[in-house]
Amino acid sequence: GVSIRTFASLFDDAARAVSLDLAPPLTEPERLALVRAAITTTPLRRLRRSAARAGFAPALDTLIRELQQALVAPGELDRAASELTDGEYERELAALAANYARLRDDAQRSDPGSRADATLRALRTAPDAWGERPVFIYGFDDLSRAQLELVAGLGRSSEVVVAVDYEDRDALRAGSGLLAELRSELGAEVAAELAHDPRYTERESLRRLDLGLFEPGAEPAPIDDGLLLLECAGELGEVEAVGAEIARLLADGTAPDDIAIVARDVAHRAPALGRVLSRLEIPVAVETSVPLDRTAVGRGLVALCRAAAPDGEPSDLLAQLRADPAMAPEAADWLERRIRRAHPTSIDEAIATWETPPRHLTAVGGAPSATERMRALAAVARELAEEPHRRAAPVGGGDGDGAPFEPLERRAAAVAAELLDELAEIGRLPGCEPPDLAEAAEAIEGAQVPLWRGPAEGRVRILDPYRMRAGRARHLFCVALQEGEFPRRATQDPLLSDERRSALGIAALRRRDPQDEERYLFHACVSRPTERLYVSWQACDDEGRPLARSPFVDEILDLVGPDPKTAEDR
Repeated sequence: GVSIRTFASLFDDAARAVSLDLAPPLTEPERLALVRAAITTTPLRRLRRSAARAGFAPALDTLIRELQQALVAPGELDRAASELTDGEYERELAALAANYARLRDDAQRSDPGSRADATLRALRTAPDAWGERPVFIYGFDDLSRAQLELVAGLGRSSEVVVAVDYEDRDALRAGSGLLAELRSELGAEVAAELAHDPRYTERESLRRLDLGLFEPGAEPAPIDDGLLLLECAGELGEVEAVGAEIARLLADGTAPDDIAIVARDVAHRAPALGRVLSRLEIPVAVETSVPLDRTAVGRGLVALCRAAAPDGEPSDLLAQLRADPAMAPEAADWLERRIRRAHPTSIDEAIATWETPPRHLTAVGGAPSATERMRALAAVARELAEEPHRRAAPVGGGDGDGAPFEPLERRAAAVAAELLDELAEIGRLPGCEPPDLAEAAEAIEGAQVPLWRGPAEGRVRILDPYRMRAGRARHLFCVALQEGEFPRRATQDPLLSDERRSALGIAALRRRDPQDEERYLFHACVSRPTERLYVSWQACDDEGRPLARSPFVDEILDLVGPDPKTAEDR
């Protein structure tokens, strides 16, 4: 039968087809631990000061992943850097990547890059191993070098069809690079060109916006009921305005799953939208993740790590007690009074008169080893999610009589416990020490928790433009159209700038124009609704300070006749 796979899963399928015996994969904490070990064991001069900073290891991990996806071996990066007059910086990056690969292989483990590389090499030697099973690829406007090589490898024995969303228009320019690579490098032929079908909507304005966005001299769109602007005051004002419009649509008979809300920075905007819509009793599915440390479980764990550390301060313990739902508020109030009056210099001094110290602090601080501290933190994570309901209802019952746990906090506890259990195993890797509490806090701060799990049927979806590309909605709200947010400001890689990538001359490391990507994503938002597009922005922040709206709003108004000012007023 047909199977729907991600590209990572497709690599796994190809590895099984060629009967590869791959080493067990590294977990995310294990991989980052090996990156840290590579940093400490690699002689550095240009990068010595940067390597001592907290964010260097995650940035290096990201760069190593990119090198692996581009099939750029550390030796190739070193050779390219050696041809530059000032390439010592990049040669040290190559040495770090090579040292990480050596530590990974010494540990007899694998990562996505090593598995992809082994799979591609095996496919070259056994091109018929995949067989004749056809492959259809869609939903991508760019492919990494490793993904392109997999497409080529599978195409040697079977038919591979790639759907590219491209037409010779500025709004779709982001897909031109992929189309050129498929044609020039893989010898692909265009099997079919699907013409634009304007019948997806009866609104002439939506058709004109779809076809004319970002196009000079495009035919103006008429003012009909297909476009509505929402100029709002502050973030709360915007989410309440959106909520009111959605409530009106639902009252008029629109189904919730005919409505979608799209934000460029959905992780930042979605929580407020979700709270307001839930308060209006509008069912929502927030299709994004939030940082673990923004949940109650995450905040409590980070505070506990800092309080239980050797340099923990009384204020850290106070933060932990405030975050512990099992702790009576009076105990935290008492500790805060003592801190303000007696100014204790240590946690022991702050709780010297307590009959028993806080149990979570005792469990973590009294653990006999770093490994046991991680396991104690994992147990605390589960308790932090369960404690608020321990006396409210029976736990573990059936037929709906179980405790009404907060789903987000339960997911946060599960993510945190799994992360901490993985951290407990890091000491077994060669060159890696068991993590301390500071590293555990950093790992928690870098983890993500999904805001929603389950089907989206019967719910208003809140999602980002990437997830909206392959769908439709009768009513689509494109929110938070602020300057600097959508289009997003171009950012440089913290370790390898665009200028240095160009100087190295490695084509696979060059990045495409980020503005092309932003225009492509906004066009995806504009072209998805079938009945009405809502364009929303904040004219000021919550304190009344003026904010600039996105230039994309003006791009829309430039397409609406008879002129932008009249169009905006109407």
